[in-house]
Amino acid sequence: MVRHSGTKVMSGLRRFFVDNISAEVVIEGEEFIHAVNVLRIKVDDEVLLCDNSGVEYHSKVKKINKKNCVIEVLSKENSKTEAKTEVILIAGFLKGDKTELIIQKAVELGVKEIVVFTSQYSSA
Repeated sequence: MVRHSGTKVMSGLRRFFVDNISAEVVIEGEEFIHAVNVLRIKVDDEVLLCDNSGVEYHSKVKKINKKNCVIEVLSKENSKTEAKTEVILIAGFLKGDKTELIIQKAVELGVKEIVVFTSQYSSA
């Protein structure tokens, strides 16, 4: 599974979150469509791959096919953007898609643990 953070990182490279990183990573499905049609990545573009281990993999788009793209890992280094302090977010359940949006943004900001709860005042 691949997830894109939606923004460029400070170095200007697009960041993709990947479950398993090997020498080559294949992006397909909705993420592929988003990467090619929205982000307009092209062959030889550099990107960052992350696997939530605190390591960033500097990579290059090697090949773009009709249904997927192949990204080659060039090097890896410890992430400089990981938070030094472990942050836990405790949030009440919200109406509609608001809870999902809060979780998405919290993960993008580096929150390590998220606890969602219901109460008599929350929208469960």
